[in-house]
Amino acid sequence: GTGIAMYPYLFSPDTKFSSEGVYCMNLRMDLDEGTKLKDQLEKILADYVQSIAATTGKKPSKMNAIPIKHTSDMNNEPCIDFKFKLKPSFKSKSGETVAQRPAVFDASLKPLTEECKLGNGSKVKVNFTVIPYNTAFGCGISLRLHAVQVIDLVQYSSDNDTAGFTVEEGFVSAESESAPAAATNTQAAPRELVADASSF
Repeated sequence: GTGIAMYPYLFSPDTKFSSEGVYCMNLRMDLDEGTKLKDQLEKILADYVQSIAATTGKKPSKMNAIPIKHTSDMNNEPCIDFKFKLKPSFKSKSGETVAQRPAVFDASLKPLTEECKLGNGSKVKVNFTVIPYNTAFGCGISLRLHAVQVIDLVQYSSDNDTAGFTVEEGFVSAESESAPAAATNTQAAPRELVADASSF
């Protein structure tokens, strides 16, 4: 799928809900393209539920939603966010813990490192696998993240943390007193990458 990256944790896992954390990213798609992917995922889930019913004689009692969210973009246009995840490790058949992380490439398929500071608003393509599951907590599908290709990069900048603030009289840290005056805060401009990459 191709869309806009939102809340990407591709180089270090998001540890908000667990110490191990999880690599994750939302892919924001416009309503037309998003609906096409949503319909495909719903068909996969429906076929999976049917296969369970054929095997066990009954449908799952609980259903979990596909990991999507209907929302709107900065221009108030309707869109759909798709949530992709990848655990930082898994256990092999031999019981060994194996580390893993999503691969990230630029448009020319050159591997990227975390120095690229991939931020919200970057245009990306996602390589993923649909994983159906049936547990006591419900039946559903997850979207397992494998790789991301960055078509247009919008860099994340910690300067965004000070947006809306101005210098005030008051507490000043020792570091601030000895440091040169901060430059005017500017939003990092998107950097265009090679656009003729082959698709995954």
